[in-house]
Amino acid sequence: MKIRTMLIGAVAPLMALTGLVATGGAAQAACGSGNLCAWEAANKTGAMASFGGDNANWKDFPKSTGGTWNDVASSVQNNGTSGMGVYLYQHSSYTGDWLCLPKGYSYLNLANQNFNDRISSNKWSWNC
Repeated sequence: MKIRTMLIGAVAPLMALTGLVATGGAAQAACGSGNLCAWEAANKTGAMASFGGDNANWKDFPKSTGGTWNDVASSVQNNGTSGMGVYLYQHSSYTGDWLCLPKGYSYLNLANQNFNDRISSNKWSWNC
């Protein structure tokens, strides 16, 4: 019990530094259960897309405002139900730099991770 309390206390400041926040509120409701959701602007604003499963190329997903979702996302949310995290990759086919997004968390501004407009594929994983 004591270890768990100490770990939670240690993780909270780290999450604040990385920009990783627990998900909740209206944006969570808008993001379908079991999906990775992405918004074209920071703070979960602008056009939104829901991604289910692994996606090797976000160029395959048209954006409602024109173009595709490749290199467009500025905020993301993991609304998965399995407990898996999701890796977000810089390039298609799960290559290049990556970020890990645990279940139930969001990055409200990917610019803070130097990943704004840089996501081209995603893959779910238990190791995230």
